[in-house]
Amino acid sequence: MVNFPRTLHRHARIGRAARLVGACICAAAGACAHRQHADTRAPGIEVMRSDEATIAIGVEQLHPELFGGAGAQGSALELLVTAGKDEGARIELQYAALPGENDGVQWTRTLIAPDGVRRPVERRTLVRMPDGSAAMSEVIDYPRRAVTKFNPPLTIMPAVLAPGERFTQTVAMEVRALRRDGSAGGVRDRGEATHDIMLGDIQRVRGTDDVGKAIGPWRSAVRIRTVFASRLNTARAERITERWFTPGEGLACEHYSETVAILAVMTSTEEQSIVRIAE
Repeated sequence: MVNFPRTLHRHARIGRAARLVGACICAAAGACAHRQHADTRAPGIEVMRSDEATIAIGVEQLHPELFGGAGAQGSALELLVTAGKDEGARIELQYAALPGENDGVQWTRTLIAPDGVRRPVERRTLVRMPDGSAAMSEVIDYPRRAVTKFNPPLTIMPAVLAPGERFTQTVAMEVRALRRDGSAGGVRDRGEATHDIMLGDIQRVRGTDDVGKAIGPWRSAVRIRTVFASRLNTARAERITERWFTPGEGLACEHYSETVAILAVMTSTEEQSIVRIAE
């Protein structure tokens, strides 16, 4: 799984332009005995250095849901929002095979409030490309009633990525209205997006609450840093995301920060941290 950028509409007074931007961006054992240096860059996530050496990693190790592994065929992954937007809520990621497709899944994200109320947030269509990479072709944003399409599909992970290697891709994107029947309607906005992916080192991660209490177990995970920048007719936005993946299991933790400029008039910022809480 991968949580790709979603610009969030928090200022209704700017009307339709803000909704367009919100839709378009919808489109990473216990403590060490000698207590290594903690990395506090991500609120709600405790990060420790690891002695493990980083090696080249394949997409099937980070996104097993696309290859019949963990998270595939209708199973769900549960995460907790530990900081930022929707702090205290849970997130359920549900994977289901694409109808008639052998190498693709629909990835549905549901927000579960502390009182138990469930709210569908988005659905992403992920496919395996001929070169072996994993890519996203479409995102449905339910709250904003919008569908974002990428042409060609936006790569979320190359087939193989080596330590320190950077992958960059620029694609066309189009935002359409979401009809009542779930299909894409008229065009709201269009432009292009650039996605930058870099493989970092292996680290140990776990969640923390606002007073530093541990949430969930330590996990050994590889860090992936991505920068997603969109340039539409009505807005510019950038989301920087750090994700930690446990090879063969999928997402362990994620933190993003986002800046949005709408019609060169208003700028908004937002961040969120989520951690995997189920074994």
